[in-house]
Amino acid sequence: MDLSHNNLSGPLTNLPIGGANVNDEDFIEPVLYLQNNTFIEWIPRSLCKRTDLVYLDLSKNRLTGEIPKCFKNLQNQLFLRLSSNRLSGIVPSFIGHMSSLSSLNLNDNNFSGELPATFWNLSWLRVLDLGDNALCGKIPESIREKMKSLVVFRLHNNNFTRGIPQSLCANIYLQILDVARNNLTGTIPHYLGELQGMVINHTLLTFGEGTEERLIQVIKGVSLEYMNNGLLSLTWTFQEINLLETYL
Repeated sequence: MDLSHNNLSGPLTNLPIGGANVNDEDFIEPVLYLQNNTFIEWIPRSLCKRTDLVYLDLSKNRLTGEIPKCFKNLQNQLFLRLSSNRLSGIVPSFIGHMSSLSSLNLNDNNFSGELPATFWNLSWLRVLDLGDNALCGKIPESIREKMKSLVVFRLHNNNFTRGIPQSLCANIYLQILDVARNNLTGTIPHYLGELQGMVINHTLLTFGEGTEERLIQVIKGVSLEYMNNGLLSLTWTFQEINLLETYL
């Protein structure tokens, strides 16, 4: 179901609450796109019954409250976007057990506190955007061993402390690292400038048809939004970013 990019308002009610059983040859990935509307109040618990959902996008609405505890039932999620709402509370530990997640966007909300230790267990995660919240704590050294597939790692504008883990330098896929506007200390890791993904021209992200993947990157104080609509892959290099900077 795709109701995105409208002026729909009010609480999220009357949503489909179950997936139909279909033959393999008729299988269509269950998706729910509700982004870019003006929905209010909390995320409905009825969504927790949608254990078949693969893509769920509630971004750019006016939703409040916490992430429902029953979201732990959504174990088939590949793509979860809750960004640009008014959500609050802590990031729940069960997120770390949603082992199929490939893209997780919680940015531009009011989440606070430290991330639970289980959060860093998302081994298939390619996009992690937690920017523009009030999160704190440290980035664990174990991130490289547990999040080996990260392409985008964004913690922009939070309250993270201590240093940049040396282990990040061993991530061969990482292309976007944004930890600006935190309280990090220490030195720049020696091998950070040799991240392979930042010097080799890779395809950044490719998702299924009909999906949208957005990346908000702040360059010289200007927020830029890059979008992949699933039909075209987004390819760029850090040399291109440097070229872009000269025009800002």
